Amino acid sequence: MECKYYKLEIQGIVHLVDPATTLAYTYDLTNPTQIGQLIWNDSRLNPTIQLRADWSAVLETKKSAMQVKM
Repeated sequence: MECKYYKLEIQGIVHLVDPATTLAYTYDLTNPTQIGQLIWNDSRLNPTIQLRADWSAVLETKKSAMQVKM
């Protein structure tokens, strides 16, 4: 099943969000990485993101993998 993402700015950073699961991913169209969950309980307020506990390590791994490809 193909996942469809929405581009959404959350707290000043653009993320890809899966509307079916509300999972937020890095804005990387070729290899999105799940980084947290969208929190948007009130449509009058801006959305926020609950980052994964290991978000820093996930991004560091992604950064390292990108440097190896270069």
